[in-house]
Amino acid sequence: MGAREPGGRPHPGDGRETPRFPSFWRDDRTAEILEPPELTGEQWAHLTKGMERLGHEVKEAYGLDLVVHPHADTHIDTEDHVERFLDSTDVELVNLCLDTGHYAYCGGDSVELIENYGERIGYLHLKQVDPAVLADAVRAEVASGPAVQRGVMWEPPSGVPELEPVMIAAQRLGVELFAIVEQDMYPCEPDRPLPIAVRTRKFLRSCGA
Repeated sequence: MGAREPGGRPHPGDGRETPRFPSFWRDDRTAEILEPPELTGEQWAHLTKGMERLGHEVKEAYGLDLVVHPHADTHIDTEDHVERFLDSTDVELVNLCLDTGHYAYCGGDSVELIENYGERIGYLHLKQVDPAVLADAVRAEVASGPAVQRGVMWEPPSGVPELEPVMIAAQRLGVELFAIVEQDMYPCEPDRPLPIAVRTRKFLRSCGA
């Protein structure tokens, strides 16, 4: 059964979502500038209307809800960009896959976003970043791919944002919300992920997940 808001309206986040990345303004491997990082007003209108049209088509054809995934090095990354996107799109057609790691990577506050735009959060990617590695990457203008190779995405609970406040904010929405836990790691030795997953699961259980 789909998640529902207190008033009975279906809420995004019942596991029927299909995530969509925005286009990259910077190559996430080479740091080559592909286009200006800031869109013009006309380009924003094209982006938002295009996402609404895609959301409508996906819903009609497959019964899925479109959620856009803010991502470093794309046109929907910072707080300002994410809020502008949400303010410019129809809640019935497109919502947000909040990746807490990428949002923190770009300076965003996940708790504040959930509190202010909770009805638009359709899917959660719980992830942390290492603030020291991030600061070095930003200072050197390193693209997100090489930053991941340097270890910018970090194992909870040692990174940011703190995940317990994020989960508390999500729980306060009073709806079911689909979430996955991620840690971007590449290259990666095959024996590394499982111990990290076990430790992370234990940590999240201690937070009430």
